[in-house]
Amino acid sequence: MKTNTEAAPSSSKQAGKRRKTENSSTSENTKIELKIPDVLRTKLVDDWQSIVYEKHLVRLPRTPSVTTIIEDFLQTQPKSGALGDVNTAAEGIKVFFDKALGSVLLYKFERYQYSEFLKGSTRKEISDVYGAEHLLRLLVKLPDMIPNTDLEPDAIEKLTHTINELLRYLAKKSETIFLSEYMP
Repeated sequence: MKTNTEAAPSSSKQAGKRRKTENSSTSENTKIELKIPDVLRTKLVDDWQSIVYEKHLVRLPRTPSVTTIIEDFLQTQPKSGALGDVNTAAEGIKVFFDKALGSVLLYKFERYQYSEFLKGSTRKEISDVYGAEHLLRLLVKLPDMIPNTDLEPDAIEKLTHTINELLRYLAKKSETIFLSEYMP
């Protein structure tokens, strides 16, 4: 009997190692590498500082909204065969945004504002309410979220390209689409 109880943990440890190896190889194949421009890194830090330490909020609804930013971004893309891939990926980013905002993208201090806005809002999509600050938060978190989806490697590659293009667009337009001041 003693032998069986001693053997069980050993075999379960091996199974655990096997699972870890399988998961890590899957993660390596779907790893997304983003090129985040320095101006956007600064925006992320400033956003975090304003909300977490200064207890300031983004005034809602934001102009431009995530929807408007993505539509404007798509207008800047070359009209080629790849545009369909970019359109699909951009729409996917918007869907991710609408689903992830309440559970993943908000700081604790913002959650009350979010729930109050939802109670009084007639807007159907949250991407019509929030703007560049929250879109940037999503884009930097997507590399951790994508491996948990059932996207094919080819789709992940196209999505990664679109995210990096969108990051370049946000950096180029950063002076006009990001807030310079938050509301106290």
